[in-house]
Amino acid sequence: METLTINLPDNILFQLRAVSKKAGLSVEKLIQNGIQETLDKLNQDADFESASDYILQKNDELYQRLA
Repeated sequence: METLTINLPDNILFQLRAVSKKAGLSVEKLIQNGIQETLDKLNQDADFESASDYILQKNDELYQRLA
């Protein structure tokens, strides 16, 4: 695993510490979870877009005949 260092404004770090304490997680784990959730959502959006593009392309001729 690699280490990444980021600079955060004090107010964000304060909020992260408060939320992580409430959740019973370390700040690091809270950030990791947030990043993973964001990546999962972006991947789902990309998968949906690819599938819808495929369906539209595949049925293009049918759609033109129905129009």
